[in-house]
Amino acid sequence: MNKKDNIGRLWKSHYISNIISDAAMDSVSIDAFTKKLYLAFRYILNIDRLAFAVFENGLIKAEFAHSASEEVYLKPPFAQHYLKSSLGKVGKEGKVRIINDLESYFLNHKYSGATELLLKEGMRSSLTFPLMFEDRCIGFLFLNSKEKNKFSSEISESLAFAEKLLSMAFHKIMLMDKTVINTIAGLTELSEKRDNETGLHMKRIAMYSKAICEDIILNGVYSGDINYAAAKEIFEQSPLHDIGKVGIQDNVLLKPGKLSPEEFNAMKEHSAIGYTVLNKINTANKLAGGFNFKTGEDIIRHHHEKWDGSGYPDGLKGENIPLSARIVAVADVFDALTSKRPYKEPFSIEKSLEIIEQSSGSHFDPKIVRAFLNAQDKIRCIHKDYAEINSFKEAMHAHSKWAEIIIKTVNGDKRQTDEAELLPTKCRVGVFLESVTPFIKSNELFTNLVSAHNDVHKIAEKLLTEMHDDSALLESYLNEFKTASIKLETILDSFSD
Repeated sequence: MNKKDNIGRLWKSHYISNIISDAAMDSVSIDAFTKKLYLAFRYILNIDRLAFAVFENGLIKAEFAHSASEEVYLKPPFAQHYLKSSLGKVGKEGKVRIINDLESYFLNHKYSGATELLLKEGMRSSLTFPLMFEDRCIGFLFLNSKEKNKFSSEISESLAFAEKLLSMAFHKIMLMDKTVINTIAGLTELSEKRDNETGLHMKRIAMYSKAICEDIILNGVYSGDINYAAAKEIFEQSPLHDIGKVGIQDNVLLKPGKLSPEEFNAMKEHSAIGYTVLNKINTANKLAGGFNFKTGEDIIRHHHEKWDGSGYPDGLKGENIPLSARIVAVADVFDALTSKRPYKEPFSIEKSLEIIEQSSGSHFDPKIVRAFLNAQDKIRCIHKDYAEINSFKEAMHAHSKWAEIIIKTVNGDKRQTDEAELLPTKCRVGVFLESVTPFIKSNELFTNLVSAHNDVHKIAEKLLTEMHDDSALLESYLNEFKTASIKLETILDSFSD
């Protein structure tokens, strides 16, 4: 290799580093960061696609993709457990992988759903860059081309030069994202404490909203207004919808019966109160160049607006109501209908679906109602998976089922494992234990129960958030998990007698 080639490679490596650094400085979301990288890399490396996948809860999940193709097929909610994906090995070794003939690769790896979708997009070669932070894989960056034999060792070396910078940039933005989520969780918890609502109510609202968004995107409804990034914001920020209730007086907020007209008018103030709180946070964030909670503002202020203009606080009508608020409105009312309240028993799912459908065009946006009804299989699963636990016996059965899913997933016996299957029980059993704590006299058995619950989930976190080879270490964690699960179930069973 001559001196001129070396200078050219060095220039390209430094240029790529500058692109990464500038994009990271200007971005407060993974979506914005990957889009900037795509536009720059498309110019300098002549690629046709750039995508990012996160490694979380044992799953490698497609997050954001930017492509020159007319349609992107490999996209959320596509996810695979790392033990069932060749990316598990890439993440464990921390080395760049190049596949310069995806068609030939697929012939020998028919199980690869991701490769099949890439071929459908017209991609013929691939470079996978594992993002490592503190010797742990946090995700993957993918570069793709419609040409075979596109990626040379030179491109790999140019990226490797910026390896730490790229990984640190992704880690920083992911950390910002988690800070946003933790902020939302803190504000939501404040609302829950005042309103006697549980984290499960907030989780159901988020999951129902997510199911609606997925159907809207799938069917191209409101295609100019909603994409995966917008759906992610709605999912994350929908639990904020009622934070304004912290400003409502107890005699109104906690009244067990029907509110009088005066009391109802006072209750309606929660939309404006919540909006004011979040708007102040937003204003400070804008000055600091931080994350914008605009979606949360829209949801909080407008989720009680109605399609026919008879809602509050602003009497907005039709598509003048922000789309995010129209989506959360359906999710919120459905959860209220199917939940027990001091003044009513829960309606059945069938009756609740019927009420939602009857309210199309008056209370709700007809297109949102159609998406909700299209997604009713998912809605029913969410209602079941995130149902309140009301006894120690129910808690024991819920944990047992969840532990079985974890074990099957880690053993590779379960071909498809949705993240929703892995997460609910920690939330459900944890919320139940929190709810009964004030009513149980302090005793050693209950202390052991709470401790056993925490232990199980710490071990589960090791299994689901770290990449392990099919080795003695993985087997050791799995045995530890089984032992801890049996201990928890035994204690729960003793309380259910």
